[in-house]
Amino acid sequence: QPTLTSAQKDRIKSILPKPNYKIIAATLARIYYAYPNPKEWSYAGLQGALILVHDRAKGGYWFRLIDLSGTRGVTWEHEVHDSLRYKEDRPFFHSFAGDECVIGFIFAEKAEAGALYKKVINRKLGMLVPYPQVTRSTSRSGKVDRSLISMLKMFRHVAHIGYGEKAGFVSHGVDETWQQLLD
Repeated sequence: QPTLTSAQKDRIKSILPKPNYKIIAATLARIYYAYPNPKEWSYAGLQGALILVHDRAKGGYWFRLIDLSGTRGVTWEHEVHDSLRYKEDRPFFHSFAGDECVIGFIFAEKAEAGALYKKVINRKLGMLVPYPQVTRSTSRSGKVDRSLISMLKMFRHVAHIGYGEKAGFVSHGVDETWQQLLD
């Protein structure tokens, strides 16, 4: 059962409107800091709707905390860098290194915490970007739009298996078990 009510979801959408933001995940959470003692968690006094959002204006993914009990809007934010190491310490508690200390989230619902964790981790794989819709007019034009080919962010050729008339099967960078099949 979702922890956010439909009224709370509407409030989030009004603070993070669709043209500028793509909401990836939303759940209730509190923020903790490993500060001033790095071996001890301290409640930051911040709670509300924790949102993983793609910010189209600033670019990139962000954690945003929305105040649901008052009128303060976004009360906290942190950019989700590509190098961010997001850890699931417990099913209900996640952490990562912030700019000045380790930051922790404690969640109201374990299932939503798990879903958020997967989406944070999978953002690196490009799985959060929606695939474009193919329309009839696009498919009949004969031209292929590059965005329809794939949503890859990077490609690296690491292995090759091929057949040449002179050499027969050739391979480079292939696991030895496959090489045995070719010999």
